[in-house]
Amino acid sequence: METALDDSGDDATTTWDGCIEERNTVFANDFSYSNLGGFSPSGAIDLDIDAGEESSSGGKWSPMVGAVAYLRGYYRSGRFYPQNVLEYTSGAKPGSLFYVCPTEARLLAEMSQTDFYNYANSLVAAGSTWHDIGAIWGGRVSSPDGIFASTVNEEPDNGGEVARHLIFMTDGEMNADNLVYSSYGIELHDKRTTSDGSTNADRIHTNRFLAVCEAIKAKGIRLWVIAFGTSLTSDLTTCASSQSAFGAADASQLNETFQEIAKQVGELRITQ
Repeated sequence: METALDDSGDDATTTWDGCIEERNTVFANDFSYSNLGGFSPSGAIDLDIDAGEESSSGGKWSPMVGAVAYLRGYYRSGRFYPQNVLEYTSGAKPGSLFYVCPTEARLLAEMSQTDFYNYANSLVAAGSTWHDIGAIWGGRVSSPDGIFASTVNEEPDNGGEVARHLIFMTDGEMNADNLVYSSYGIELHDKRTTSDGSTNADRIHTNRFLAVCEAIKAKGIRLWVIAFGTSLTSDLTTCASSQSAFGAADASQLNETFQEIAKQVGELRITQ
């Protein structure tokens, strides 16, 4: 695709890397989920882990293209200086912007040990931490009633009953940075989740996260939470199913945590 502009102010060509911006949402300080009423407020389409694309533009995902996203200004000594990115006079350039497109996600499927290791080793942690976007896509991929239902509801070859589990692991605290290009655009400019582009951003995204956690658990999915190298906060514990939250300070404790989860999952299968 053609983009404007490269560092010299000329048209440039870039390739879309596959990441997307989230669907329409609404600003609210508080979010909640209940089995009867669904999400509140109701206009946050992005939080619905079951809905496909609607006919309106608000229900569609949009391409996320870092090469054409710029800060409309820059910070210096704590002050914001507006800047027109189309004016390259006196060596002026668009404000610097941090953008990361993560490794492509995989749907539920049987994997060999080699395939699993190769995929796990391809994952690289980068950027800020939005717990809500991770929970949203974890819920979408795992929901038996969502856009990937045909994969999720595939009958096991051995005829056994299915127990659904989702492990949410984070290595950082919520940090909804408003100066980076995220799944919600550049919050400083777009103001999609805050009233003014910054105020209460972390708490708002945490409340979104907790509402999605409730929606996931309402599907009968046991939601495990692991805080790896970071604090196991009350919010993370609240997100998890009962007795399903763990803290792991290092790789050794993380391995022990996964073994404990596997043991409990195995016992559930034997009981059934």
